[in-house]
Amino acid sequence: MPGKGIVMKLTEDMIENLKCTGCPDTEIRRIGEMENEDVQLQALNCYRKCLLECVHAEQKKLEYLDYLIYEIKKKKDK
Repeated sequence: MPGKGIVMKLTEDMIENLKCTGCPDTEIRRIGEMENEDVQLQALNCYRKCLLECVHAEQKKLEYLDYLIYEIKKKKDK
């Protein structure tokens, strides 16, 4: 396993995993060309944070939709 300061070349499996997350090809190339593992990890953690923010935004939309469904059912049952 490469240590600090050593460039971690992305394997085909790693590239495929990044593609499965929706990571754009340009970002995958950028990560693969980064100067060392620490910088790669920083970029991956940043991308993960962005994905998690998207998940939370979609979760909020579901909560609004669930509330609307609840209100309509409640009104219908009266």
